[in-house]
Amino acid sequence: MTANILIVEDEEHLARGLKFNLDAEGYKTRLAGDGETALDLLLNQKAEFDLLVLDIMLPGKDGFTVATELRKANQFIPLLMLTARGRPEDVLKGFAAGADDYLPKPFEVDDLIDCIRRHMRLSEADAARARSQAQGGAGVAGSAEVAGPAGRPFVLGGASDWPQIAGIDPGLSERRMGGDRELLARLIEKLLELDEALAAQETTPAADEEEATAQLAAVLHKLKGSSGMLGASALQQQAGSAEAEARAGRLAPARAGLGQLRAGLAQLRASSAAFLAEMAARAAARDEAQAGAGAVELGGEDITRLLRQLRYNDLAALDHFERLAPALRARMGELPWRSMRDHINNLRFDEAAALLAGSAPVAS
Repeated sequence: MTANILIVEDEEHLARGLKFNLDAEGYKTRLAGDGETALDLLLNQKAEFDLLVLDIMLPGKDGFTVATELRKANQFIPLLMLTARGRPEDVLKGFAAGADDYLPKPFEVDDLIDCIRRHMRLSEADAARARSQAQGGAGVAGSAEVAGPAGRPFVLGGASDWPQIAGIDPGLSERRMGGDRELLARLIEKLLELDEALAAQETTPAADEEEATAQLAAVLHKLKGSSGMLGASALQQQAGSAEAEARAGRLAPARAGLGQLRAGLAQLRASSAAFLAEMAARAAARDEAQAGAGAVELGGEDITRLLRQLRYNDLAALDHFERLAPALRARMGELPWRSMRDHINNLRFDEAAALLAGSAPVAS
C-alpha cells in the first residue's frame, strides 16, 4: 500500500526537494507551510495521512505545539520531527510532545527514506498484531525485524566506551544519540518517568472507558517512541502491542500488558543506575564550574533581549539562555535559576519570563 505523507516545512526549497524525492520513491505527498495548516488538515478536514514529517522551526505554531495538539486530540499518526543538529533539548522536547522519531538537519534524503520505511513497517506490524490478537492469535511472528535502526542520522568516529546497558542495543543507541552520552542519560530518565504514568493507568478505575483507553494509548505511544529511539527494542515492541490493543478500544487486554512493561522499565532502571549516577556527577561538576564563572557582568540589554524572546515564544531563547546561564545563576541565585532552567527546557516560556522579571528585573 502506498503511504500518504504530509510534509510540514516552511523553507520552500527544502519542502519541494523532499516532496520530489519522496514522490520518486512512490509515496503520495502533500505540503503544508505552517503548523496551523497542518492542524487544520489533520483535525478539521480529517485528511488521512500515514506519516507526518514535521519541522520544529515553523511560523506561528511551531513543531512542538503541533505535535502536542495532535496527541491531545488522540491523533497518533507516526510523527518524524526535523531538528537542529547539536540540540539534544529539541530531541527531548520532541518526545515529550509525542514525536516518534527525529532527524537532525542537515540530513541525507536516504536517511529520511530509511526512517519512513521503518515506521511504515512498525505501523503495519502493529496493525497486523492487533488483528491477530482480536482474533485470538498470539501476535505477529518476526516482529523483531521492525525494531532496527532508522537510517544513519549521524556519522560517528566509533567510540568503544559506549555504555553497556541491559535492554538497550549499544550500537543502535550510539548511532541514534550521535555519540552524545548526556542525551542518552536524559532520554533514559525521560523513559523511566513513564513508569509512574503506567502505574496510574494500571490501577485507575475506568469510569469512562473510552477516555481511559485514549489516555493509555497516549502513554503507550510515547513509551514506544522513546524506547525505539534508545534502541530498547523489546520495550518498543511490547509498548506497540499494548498500544494497538488500546487504539482498537480493548482496554482490558491493553492493561494486561502493563505489568510486563513495568518490569522491563524496572530492569532498565537497575541496569542504568551506575551510568546515570556518573552522568549526574559530571553535570554537578559542570554546574559548579559554571557557578564559578558567574561573576561576569550581566548587562541589562541581555536580560531585556531574553525577556523579549520568552514573551514572544521565540525558540532563540533556548540558545540565549545557555549563553547567559553562568551569569544568570550568579544574579538570580541557585533555586530561581534552576527553576527557570526547568521552565525553559520544557518550553514554559511565560513562566520563565515571569521568574526572570522578578529575580533579575530590568526596565522592559
